Amino acid sequence: MIDRLKDLLSHKYPAGELEDLFKETLGYYLEREDPLRADPAERRATRNPRARSVPPAIRDEVWRRDESRCTFVSDEGRRCEATRWLELDHIVPWALGGRSDDAGNIRLLCRHNQQEARRVFRLEG
Repeated sequence: MIDRLKDLLSHKYPAGELEDLFKETLGYYLEREDPLRADPAERRATRNPRARSVPPAIRDEVWRRDESRCTFVSDEGRRCEATRWLELDHIVPWALGGRSDDAGNIRLLCRHNQQEARRVFRLEG
C-alpha cells in the first residue's frame, strides 16, 4: 500500500518520504471524516463550473477509466506504461476553453503532459 501511495503522490512528494505520505494521508482522512469540516455538499454547490481545477468526482472517474496509468499512445500504437508522475491533463486545454468538469476532456499523462503542451501551443524547439 505504501508503494502505491508513493506512486499516487510522486508528483507532490518526489522523494516519497514516509513523513510526507503520513501527513497527506491524515489530511485526506480528516478532510472527509472530521465532523467539524465544512459541509462537502456546500463546497460543491459553490463550485465555479469554469474553474480550472478538476472536481474530485471527475478526478476519481478519470483515474479509474485510465487504469491509473499514462494514456499517451506512441505513433507505433504503444501505450505508455508509466504509473508514476501522473498528472490530470485537459485534452482541450483549459486556456483554450476546455472544461475541467467533463471527464471526457480529462486524461492521465506522465511527463508526456509537457510534450503535449509543447505540441498544442507550438512551443517546439
